[in-house]
Amino acid sequence: LSFQWDGKTTNGSQAPPGSYKITAQGTIAGQTASPQVAIASQVESVNLAGGSGGTNGLTLNLRGAGSIAFKDILSISN
Repeated sequence: LSFQWDGKTTNGSQAPPGSYKITAQGTIAGQTASPQVAIASQVESVNLAGGSGGTNGLTLNLRGAGSIAFKDILSISN
């Protein structure tokens, strides 16, 4: 399931610039469930955190979405 947000609040006004969190909630067989939410974003750069040893692993800097640890990436495509 996918969706798009037009940047407007529930009253129709433009939401202010900033970081927003995407969450989902639904009901499965009468039980509330919070499924994992994934976004698609373009990678702007890659950091090898923790210096030459890479003790903190790779971090991807995503366009408009901030940074994410490489271990949290679900898929990569071009």
